[in-house]
Amino acid sequence: MSIFSLKGYSQGCPTSGYPAYYYCSDIAQFVANYPGCSRLPSTLILPYGGVSNLANFPALSQIDSISGNLICDECDLSSLVGLENLNYVGGSVTINEPHGTLVNLQGLNNLSYIGENFNLYECDDLVSTNGLDNLLYIGNRIWLHENPVLIQITGFENISHLPGEFWLDEMDALIDLSGFDSLINIGSRVRIWDNALLSSLEGFNN
Repeated sequence: MSIFSLKGYSQGCPTSGYPAYYYCSDIAQFVANYPGCSRLPSTLILPYGGVSNLANFPALSQIDSISGNLICDECDLSSLVGLENLNYVGGSVTINEPHGTLVNLQGLNNLSYIGENFNLYECDDLVSTNGLDNLLYIGNRIWLHENPVLIQITGFENISHLPGEFWLDEMDALIDLSGFDSLINIGSRVRIWDNALLSSLEGFNN
C-alpha cells in the first residue's frame, strides 16, 4: 500500500499551497494547471444545488487518487458514475443524506483503498452497495446508519480485517449480515442496534 501513498508526487502535482477541499467544478481548472497530475492533494466534495450526475465534470476522469476525503454531504447526486478511474482515497468516504435518488454505488467500481472510514448515513433511496467491486482495504471503521431500504450488502468480500469499529444501526430492511462473510477480525467496538427486521447474524460466521 506504500506505493499508493507516493502516487502522483513525481507527476507534477502540487505539494503546497493547495486548498483544503475541491468542488467538482474546480477540477477542470486543476487539470488545466496540472495536466500530468492524477492525484488530488486534498478533499473532493461532490456537488449539490440541483446537480444530479457528474456528466458535467469530465475532468474528473483524470483523477485516480484523492489524498483527503471523498464527501457527499447532502449532495444531489443520483449516480456516482464519473468516478470510475478513482482507485485510492487516503481519508474517508462519506455519503451523508444524499438528496438525489442514489440507489447504488456504481461509479466506485475501481476504488480499492480507503485509508480511514467508510460511512453511509441516511441514504433514503440506497438499495444496494453494489459498485464496490474492487475494495481491498479500509483503514479504520465501517459505519452504516439509518439507510432504511438498504437490503443488499456487496463489495466487502475482500475485507477480512477492520482495524476500527463496525456500526450497523437503524437499517430497517436488512434481515442478516450477508456481505461481511470475509470479516475475521474487528479491532474496536461492534454496535448492532435498532435494525427492525434483522433476525440473524448470518454473515458474521467468521
